[in-house]
Amino acid sequence: GLLRASGKNYAFRHHLVQEVLHEEMHPSLREAYHASIGGVVLARLESRDRSGDAAAGPEAAALCRHLFAGRRVLDATAFVLPALRFLVPRGEFGRAIELAEAALEATGLLVGSDRAEAQSLLSHGLQSVSRYDAARQHLEAAIELADTLDGCPHATLGRRDLGELLERLADHEGALRMHREAAELATATGDGLEEARARLGLAGVLMRQRHLTEAHEHASACVDLIPAEGHELVELEAVHTLAQIHVRCNEREETRPLLERAWELARRVGNRNREIAVISTLGHLSFRSGDYLAAHGQLERAIDLASELGNRDDLPHLRINAALCLDYLGRAEEGQAVIERALAEATSMGHETARLRARARLGEILLRRGHLERALVELEAAHEEATRVGDVAAEEASARGLARALAGVGENDKAASILDAWRERVRGKSRDAPAVPASVLTIRAQLLENAGRTDEALALYEQAWERR
Repeated sequence: GLLRASGKNYAFRHHLVQEVLHEEMHPSLREAYHASIGGVVLARLESRDRSGDAAAGPEAAALCRHLFAGRRVLDATAFVLPALRFLVPRGEFGRAIELAEAALEATGLLVGSDRAEAQSLLSHGLQSVSRYDAARQHLEAAIELADTLDGCPHATLGRRDLGELLERLADHEGALRMHREAAELATATGDGLEEARARLGLAGVLMRQRHLTEAHEHASACVDLIPAEGHELVELEAVHTLAQIHVRCNEREETRPLLERAWELARRVGNRNREIAVISTLGHLSFRSGDYLAAHGQLERAIDLASELGNRDDLPHLRINAALCLDYLGRAEEGQAVIERALAEATSMGHETARLRARARLGEILLRRGHLERALVELEAAHEEATRVGDVAAEEASARGLARALAGVGENDKAASILDAWRERVRGKSRDAPAVPASVLTIRAQLLENAGRTDEALALYEQAWERR
């Protein structure tokens, strides 16, 4: 039969049977059914003196489902935020989005700081399903509302979240502006922990845009601002950011103890997504040390873990770096397949930063495989886009590859002008202009050598060697 005994009651043998019968019910009967269940659960919570924030997350989420479906929306007022705080971190984004959108549409249900928090949580859910435009609109609305409220934490939190979203959408200037505003607001409140979080977000953007000195200043300040106990996750992010900065500065001895501490903290707090980040940085360190095989193994481990956890956001960047390792190991054909997959993933997700970097790296691999014509097309397009949006990493990779490609067809002057223009653009963006990478110095030296300027080329080769 369809039913089975369950204690003194009966239950459906399969949940699909229950779902089908539920959907086949007349709408008014289904509404009454949910309203009755919601009323019983609500009465039970009140009898236990557990309402509002005292309700556990699963209870709040289940209760909201019944109260909204039963059109008893106002009875759900105290349970919406506990439900969203439960659903979003668990990755139940479909339920979270449905609940948050319904709650925000209901007149008078969420006001003030509660409304700003709901918009922020909704934005997290929307980003996870690649609805970036809607996520941005809700974050901007949350910030606008929070700015009208005295002491509302979402004025700072919303800016941090918006900064992260804008960076993903390759709006790097906007991301920096949001993170700077968040840091200034947090500093003004005198809340050391919130200031640490805000400055940590700013340090991350500065680091990825290669403004390493300024990034190091903010990340170091974060470590000093974090209270001694009870905030391991913030400490983990600060220590890991410092490790990433040291890797980019080729300061390998300083990096290892920081990564060891970050790994210890990640395991202690049970944050597996942070484990992915630490493993990825370890791969970056191995790559910088010339151990491409170890780097590839570490990145493959990070990719496997990200896939297991359903962490789609990190996968394109991890694949880009794994493809680069394969290229350096002489397995360029495999590297091309991996990076084409990363490009497809980033494009489908609307992850603009990853898409730009994947396209630039694809051009470099095509060039090394001898596909000069296609490489030129990819590199020119990637360089134009990266320059337009100001993505330093993608612009560097595309400028480097394009200069090599142009030199390969005898256009040495044009190649040199592209490298020089890239350097000048970067120099003008910040008081902390990044140093010219060794790979770019090497290409510049090759161009000088091609032009017969041997002494100048030798000097640049020596600089490149020291920088490696």
